[in-house]
Amino acid sequence: GRNDPDADAAPGRRQPDAGRARGDHPNGFEHELQKLYYDIASVALSAIPMAAVLKGIPKERLLLGSDIPFYTIERIATAVNKIDIPAADKRMLQRENALQLIPRLRR
Repeated sequence: GRNDPDADAAPGRRQPDAGRARGDHPNGFEHELQKLYYDIASVALSAIPMAAVLKGIPKERLLLGSDIPFYTIERIATAVNKIDIPAADKRMLQRENALQLIPRLRR
């Protein structure tokens, strides 16, 4: 019927639903989000969104991207320097996390 998410799917091509997704992620969706890396360039300029990111995402998973078209890298870097976190954490955001993710950048 219409309540079946697979009603319109091609044979053998079932669509995921919340029940099956939970089975694929026994530790939950939020746990899976903690495994991803996040670019902070778009939120670094605003204290409230940046605080939310720092609260919800491990600092080891945050990266400072330089290709965002909305602001210059200088403006973003200045904003990151003003974030009220320990200097070691700033280094993680600015460089160390990227080096962990892409070791060949250490050259």
